[in-house]
Amino acid sequence: EDDEEDEDEEDDEQSYSHQFNTNEVVNLSVRNLALHKQLYNTVYMFVEYLADEQKTVSPTPSATMTLNVKRLMLRKYEKKPLKAYYDYRERQQIIIMLDNSGSMDWLANELNTILQSAAKRRDVIIYTAPNGIIERIYDAKRKAFIDVNHNIEMKRIVVSNLPVLYVGDFDGANTPVKLSWTNKVYWVCPETRYKWFSEHDWVSYRESDFQGFFGRAADASEIIKVIKLFAKNLTLNHYWYDPYDEDEFPLNE
Repeated sequence: EDDEEDEDEEDDEQSYSHQFNTNEVVNLSVRNLALHKQLYNTVYMFVEYLADEQKTVSPTPSATMTLNVKRLMLRKYEKKPLKAYYDYRERQQIIIMLDNSGSMDWLANELNTILQSAAKRRDVIIYTAPNGIIERIYDAKRKAFIDVNHNIEMKRIVVSNLPVLYVGDFDGANTPVKLSWTNKVYWVCPETRYKWFSEHDWVSYRESDFQGFFGRAADASEIIKVIKLFAKNLTLNHYWYDPYDEDEFPLNE
């Protein structure tokens, strides 16, 4: 019994990645993990909110219409019907990127919950990126992941300028840092081993290089809190939330 308890405690702690471990810990075929309902709904609503905030003008009719006041001022000269002065708007897609490498296995339930929540939506592009290396994208038609090239997808994301919800620890930190220079990045970071980027040999940047939203979280309740904080501060260009003191993070010796 004592041995079993020790094993459970180890599962609840983040392991050090002394080697580049890209073994994926969750995927859509995993159905036996208990979904965290509150986390599921929080992620769903955050994406809903982001997509709604990211509406863009569309040339094709859609459910959302907005009256263009500036063009409406010309109506007395143009004498067009009122419907000609409405802009159709459509929601942009949101990118969700999950670092599901071996060092994240202690949060397998949480990652799987986020994955299942995102897969229910049509306005989300889902990537799995072990250690920040994009390996797969979710194909909604096939209801399965297909292999992709990291460099190609990074370029596509940058060109798209879409917002990115990144969930991953410092092992893949270079990816959200780079993307934050061009895209709005919301980084949920379940990192309990290192306090600063400089303590991790794989990270090429400092905290000042990250230009997006950062929130450190160690379990489902903290992930929920971080996502809600992101939602409350969307008008900001940069946001940093870290409730842990430096002495809570032992150096990786």
